[in-house]
Amino acid sequence: MAGSNLLVVDDSPVDRQYLRTALTAAGYQVADAESAAMALNALRSTGFDLMLLDLVMPEVGGLDLLRQLPERRPYKVIVVSGHEDTESKVAALDAGAVDYVTKPYDLGELLARVRAALRREAVTEESDTVRAGILSVSKLQHVAMVGQRQVRLSVMQYRLLVLLATRAGQVVPLDAIAKELWNHDGEHERQSLRVLVKKLRDKIEPNPARAMLLQTEPGIGYRLKAEA
Repeated sequence: MAGSNLLVVDDSPVDRQYLRTALTAAGYQVADAESAAMALNALRSTGFDLMLLDLVMPEVGGLDLLRQLPERRPYKVIVVSGHEDTESKVAALDAGAVDYVTKPYDLGELLARVRAALRREAVTEESDTVRAGILSVSKLQHVAMVGQRQVRLSVMQYRLLVLLATRAGQVVPLDAIAKELWNHDGEHERQSLRVLVKKLRDKIEPNPARAMLLQTEPGIGYRLKAEA
């Protein structure tokens, strides 16, 4: 949304100036920082709606900075990085980034990603929470609870749990899960899905060897128990 306050964090003066000029021309209020320390000072003193964060910086890198930020924060983070590897992308998303853009990027695409991130409406905790028996998942905070116990999930584990929780009590077919998670036919992803389900069970089940919450319907799909 035009008029939103953005913070660009990058140790490259050229990249900061380019983004600042482009974002200002698009109608945003833009500040910049060349280090994690400067970024933290800016965040303490000014209310921002979105931060564009590079990963490679001196002293404290962007990923470490992202992990230092509070989980409940009023601003979103888009990582803009030269790292193209999947591990960097997964680590950034796991640490709380809402998007990941690889350098060199198309400016039009980056601006579209910024608009999309800013359009995502904040929701109340009540409407945001999906419940299934003793499980609850906050889609806003990316937090899952089993009773009173909080569990930390990877991006894919979280996506699978949200998918099953929104259809609690129903069998979700293997193909539907694979299509949602990987955008592929289920036959090609069944082994990946089995591994993902095992890791999720290890985190949410009282006894993973005797699963009671995340149930298997052999050859059909998976079901999350709806009752406590």
